[in-house]
Amino acid sequence: MSNRPLQIPAGDRVRRGAAADGNRQAAAVPAARKELRASKPALSIAIIGGGPAGLYLATLVKLLNPKHEIEVWERNAADDTFGFGVVFSDETLGGIEHADAAFYERLSQDFATWDDIDVHFRGQVLTSGGHGFAAISRQRLLAILRERCEQFGVTIHYREPAPPLAQLRGSHDLVVGADGVNSLTRAARAAVFRPELDVRRARYSRAGPRISVQRLDEHVHRGARGGQLDAQWPD
Repeated sequence: MSNRPLQIPAGDRVRRGAAADGNRQAAAVPAARKELRASKPALSIAIIGGGPAGLYLATLVKLLNPKHEIEVWERNAADDTFGFGVVFSDETLGGIEHADAAFYERLSQDFATWDDIDVHFRGQVLTSGGHGFAAISRQRLLAILRERCEQFGVTIHYREPAPPLAQLRGSHDLVVGADGVNSLTRAARAAVFRPELDVRRARYSRAGPRISVQRLDEHVHRGARGGQLDAQWPD
């Protein structure tokens, strides 16, 4: 069987502009600020969790109104991270650029980008093009977001668990839980949020080979425990 790559033609490339379908668009600052009106000129906002979601929210809220006072609590150190990389599609990047062009420009300086995906399956290489992805290390992403928060005057408490919810509700106008999949905030209000967790078993390992690729490289085969996918990401 031939190992010659089989090229799958790509349709129109996903555009970098904001998506017309609001349900699929990344969070963006409204074009007209009058669309969002607070009950008072400046709000006191507490964000529980200093990951990408919490820090990015803080910057967007400051863009809406620099007078808002925002505090973020993160129980880990500033340079601690769990996970190794974050991948953005062109559509998501379009939403980020629309929301904060300066942050997008800074982010793009550290991107690894690719359009094609090579899938190795049963002796063939299937190349699918035109996807438009960009990746950045999670640690670098957090550092850039932290710098952006500092520019806006956001207060971040590292190595410090957030105060109890009842206390934060009494001292702040708005409390946001952004503390991840094992959210203590969600657990404390489980009767309100009513989360449903379906835990499954899957084996996962990560290695750092000393080779460089220019596209996402996936090898699909059957291993000792069933179907197996080996993937190598561009760096």
